[in-house]
Amino acid sequence: MVSRVRAPVPARPVTGLRLKIILLLLAIQAPALAILALSTTGGVRDLVREMAGSQADRLVLDLQNRLMSVANPALLQAALDDFMRPRRDILAVDVYIAEESDLRNRAFWGEKHRPEPGEDDRDAFGQAGTVRRVLEPPNATTVIVHRAFRDPNDKVIGVIRVETDQSDLVAQVEASNRPLLIGMIVTFALTVGVLLLGMHLLVVSPVARLVGTMGRLRDGRLDLVAMGFSRDEIGWLAMSYNDMVYRLRAVLEEKENLLGEVKDLNQSLQGRVQAATKNLENTNRELEEAYQALFASKHDHERLERLASLGQVAREIAHELATPLNVISGTLQMLLEDQDLKPEHRERVGRLLSQTERLIQISRDTLSPLKMPAPELGAADLNALVGEMAAFMAPAFKARRVEFIQKLAEGLPRVRADVHQIEQVLLNLVSNALDALPSGGRISVETRADPGGKSPGVLLVVRDNGVGIVREHLARIFDPFFSTKGAGRGTGLGLSICKEIVQQHRGEIRIESAPGRGSAVTIRLPAAVQAPGAAA
Repeated sequence: MVSRVRAPVPARPVTGLRLKIILLLLAIQAPALAILALSTTGGVRDLVREMAGSQADRLVLDLQNRLMSVANPALLQAALDDFMRPRRDILAVDVYIAEESDLRNRAFWGEKHRPEPGEDDRDAFGQAGTVRRVLEPPNATTVIVHRAFRDPNDKVIGVIRVETDQSDLVAQVEASNRPLLIGMIVTFALTVGVLLLGMHLLVVSPVARLVGTMGRLRDGRLDLVAMGFSRDEIGWLAMSYNDMVYRLRAVLEEKENLLGEVKDLNQSLQGRVQAATKNLENTNRELEEAYQALFASKHDHERLERLASLGQVAREIAHELATPLNVISGTLQMLLEDQDLKPEHRERVGRLLSQTERLIQISRDTLSPLKMPAPELGAADLNALVGEMAAFMAPAFKARRVEFIQKLAEGLPRVRADVHQIEQVLLNLVSNALDALPSGGRISVETRADPGGKSPGVLLVVRDNGVGIVREHLARIFDPFFSTKGAGRGTGLGLSICKEIVQQHRGEIRIESAPGRGSAVTIRLPAAVQAPGAAA
């Protein structure tokens, strides 16, 4: 079963989505509402100014029409007082008449009138028209109007200055504007509410459902997917989440399958390892048995070499004794042929001759079994002999950490040889090579055809990279009882026997060696003569 590490549960956000949406709407709507309020207030102010100015213009026009009916300038004050009696929205009235290149105040009304004309009065007189000026806060409800004063003949004879208070008009306009501001605020509140409701239904609630589904996924519920979402961005997010769940299911299923395969493979591998271990144990047991057999064979071989050395010694002794015994026998026979030999001496000489003949026969009987048996020649395959020897010596190569290399020529001609004797020669040479590699190394056996010489032959070369042989010993290396292995390690007959066997096969043997560079023994055997039509 696959263990799953539980992911940490994410903390609940400090600032909720609803609060963020409210702040976002306020950030959007508040500046717009402020701009609308400012623009509305500014428009109201401009409207009030325009209405106040228009009302002041009508007042000045009515006043001018009333004063123009007065022919005598001295009666202007009385006519002005009579006109202004019902007026309460006029703060001051000044009537300036042009006299002696200047303006003189000939009629006035109100506490704020100006006895002397100002520059604005003179400018209005010079323009011969109407000049309106609305004061700025804090007197924004005050409107000052200058209008040229004309006589009945439409001649400009002065200027009328009227200062009016339009506060009542401003109050009326502001009172009528208050419902508009309240409506704007209510509209803003309704807009925010509708947006919040829409955001809750369209965003917050779907996101909450999607987050809940994701939370169940965190608990390992891969059987749940997001359902019932509209075709918008949140729906796209839900579909992406569902796709992720499906992919995750596929990955987990694949992982479970892989784990099952790995488990099966592990069990199979364990079984194979156990079988291989058992085979290895059997192989090691077989190698150990083969090594023991090789060791016993080598022991027997050494014993046979010692027996052969004793036989060699006996043969040498018998050979050395046979020669003088033959001389003695011939001399005794000559004495017996002497007619002058006395009978008693003849009898003694006869007994000596009989014993001498017996000793000669004993020498012959001793030399006969010690001679190397004549080889039983036949067509032999050197490559096959090398292969059999390699299989037999494999445990020894492994135990001595020796790399064995075969370089066998294809289509090698057969040789005329005694298989058992040539096999003995090959074993002797490889055993000598092993003794030259006390710390491991490399042995190679090579075969190849040698068309040179008086007749075609085959070469067998045994090489090693061992300790080698000094030059002084190479001249005596084939002598009987000569050995470079030290006391107790060899009889000194191996190479001597090899040379005798090779010579009985009408072959040649030679050795090349150098200290520290190894040795190479080369044997040349004549190729077997094939019958006409025989396969090569």
